[in-house]
Amino acid sequence: QRIAQRRPDLRWLLISVEPPGAPVARTLLRWGVSLPSYSLQARDPLAILQRIPGWPDGIPFTLAISPGGGIYSSVVGAVSESTLEQRLPG
Repeated sequence: QRIAQRRPDLRWLLISVEPPGAPVARTLLRWGVSLPSYSLQARDPLAILQRIPGWPDGIPFTLAISPGGGIYSSVVGAVSESTLEQRLPG
């Protein structure tokens, strides 16, 4: 959220793949995250993710995608604000 506020030139979107009843959406609301977010619920989230070509072994997974669809950066595991900011353009 803080990075998005500092970088209004970029479009931000949160997508989660989680088991039914997972608290991700509630947690985002509690933290005051107001970015657009989408949630796909699945009994076996990892099985869905593994079907995506090029998906790494591991979650969480963060992608920074250019307007043209290219990947600026990808990070497997938790990512800090400073690391994400360093990997963004401009």
